[in-house]
Amino acid sequence: MKSIHGVLAINKPSGMTSFDVCHQIKKITKSKVGHTGTLDPDATGVLLVCVGSTTKYVPFLMGQSKVYESILHLGLHTHSLDTTGQILEKADIQPHSIEEWRELVASMVGTHQLPVPQVSAIKVDGERLYKQTDIDPSLLPIKTMKVYDASLIQVNDDQIKLRMHVSSGSYIRSLNVELARRSHNLGTTSSIVRTHNGQVSVEQAQTMPTSVDDLHFLNPKTLFETFPCITLDDITPILHGKIIELDYEEPLVCVLKHDLPFAMLEKCDSGYKVKRGLWYEDVCD
Repeated sequence: MKSIHGVLAINKPSGMTSFDVCHQIKKITKSKVGHTGTLDPDATGVLLVCVGSTTKYVPFLMGQSKVYESILHLGLHTHSLDTTGQILEKADIQPHSIEEWRELVASMVGTHQLPVPQVSAIKVDGERLYKQTDIDPSLLPIKTMKVYDASLIQVNDDQIKLRMHVSSGSYIRSLNVELARRSHNLGTTSSIVRTHNGQVSVEQAQTMPTSVDDLHFLNPKTLFETFPCITLDDITPILHGKIIELDYEEPLVCVLKHDLPFAMLEKCDSGYKVKRGLWYEDVCD
């Protein structure tokens, strides 16, 4: 069987973990795979899965910002920060007008220092947090989460539907709890859809493949359009790991060859050095 390389945009169904998705694709392709950012099991939307040698792309695609649509359910607080979790507290809902909710949602734009959900895949003391049943909630890791844009979609009795454009590694469940707190309410999340991962939208995503014939790979070049992309006349310095002088200030620059990602360069004191080669098979021929 010929080696399979490429990046898939999967519209992850509810009820599957990100690992489940990767495991199924690994069985189909007989290749190594990696994803670019965990989605909650009950969440849906864009999950980028890198197959074969494109697993080299993972750290760069994982670091890209993401857009989510979610539903904040008011009047409840659960241990998992979503409606599947154990209810810890209930309270009457403090009502707000649509305009007030619009202002509250917009106020979320900025940088937040928030605890991660108790049920999440982050490792604490070498073990996934969701496997630890006795952790003190006051000792949950605090993460920096940036909200670049936030907008209200709909208000419906005890539910608020909203959209957030956030930094990589942000937890929508944690951000929604913070929004509820600002509205003087308890809150938990009842739905999450990742609509964008970097440049890739959910409209570009395919359903879960069941065979090799179902694989629809993305154009690798478009995945790196959030970085400056250049083409060099001579790639020999890259192959030799030499410093390259470029008229850029960005921390990372992507080099293309044959219109495919060839290498990621990282800014240093004297120019740009190779951070990671991205080529595979005949890309450098």
